Amino acid sequence: MLASPIFIAAVGLLLLNDFFLKRGFPCWFTGKLSDFAGLFAFSVMGLILWPRRVSLFFVASWFVFWKIPLSQPLIDWWNASIGCEIGRTVDYTDLAAIAVVPLAWVFHQRSSKRNFSRDWCFVTASISLFAFCATSKAPTPEQMAAFHAAVAEYTFVEHQPTYALPFNRKELYQRIEGLGFVVSGSTGLYPDFNKHSAYILPRPTPQWRKPREGRTELFEIMFDVDNLPMGVQIRVTKIQVKRGSEPADKNAAVKMFEARVIQPLRAQLKPN
Repeated sequence: MLASPIFIAAVGLLLLNDFFLKRGFPCWFTGKLSDFAGLFAFSVMGLILWPRRVSLFFVASWFVFWKIPLSQPLIDWWNASIGCEIGRTVDYTDLAAIAVVPLAWVFHQRSSKRNFSRDWCFVTASISLFAFCATSKAPTPEQMAAFHAAVAEYTFVEHQPTYALPFNRKELYQRIEGLGFVVSGSTGLYPDFNKHSAYILPRPTPQWRKPREGRTELFEIMFDVDNLPMGVQIRVTKIQVKRGSEPADKNAAVKMFEARVIQPLRAQLKPN
């Protein structure tokens, strides 16, 4: 099973994403790609070591623990004691990757029992363990500095830009996609079961590795969506802007979001 094309493809995708795609295109898609590919491969590995359904329960529970703030003390202890720094981003939409855990069970049950050489299985197992460890390695200070030099990030905690729109959530996302954005939305599982968050990313993704070249443009926006009796309410929590020739600040970032998203959505409501 360790030498099956599907398992090798999942591990290969994890390595490709972590070492190349994330660095060239740091966005919600490359972040989610590691979660889905890595959790699938890790679930399969768990079933190989302990071929029982309960092993998937432990894998899924560990993934949830890893993705919520409760794991931060463990991460801090590891980084202080071991010296090999690990890290992760607390993002409740990452928990959607748990959907691949049942697929790992189906794959395990349907896998053929073909015989592969022990050496080949040892190689794939070693590469898999390396991939699982590498995906949790914290970005280097140089990588973080390069990204933040190219992309400005503005967070909104107390005074969040808020907009009411007469759409349900599904229609809202479809209309935003129609404006030229990729939308990723998922219900948060912790700590608020009713909270719904979404990322939107322009198509195509701005090339952040060329800071201050070209125009200043939206890079990524995160917002919460609340249900209202006559629609939804958007509360912006984060806006990332790719730095360009024009200066940008927090207010300018909000105006860019309104011009690219809110105003066109409201314009669609006006009768022809």
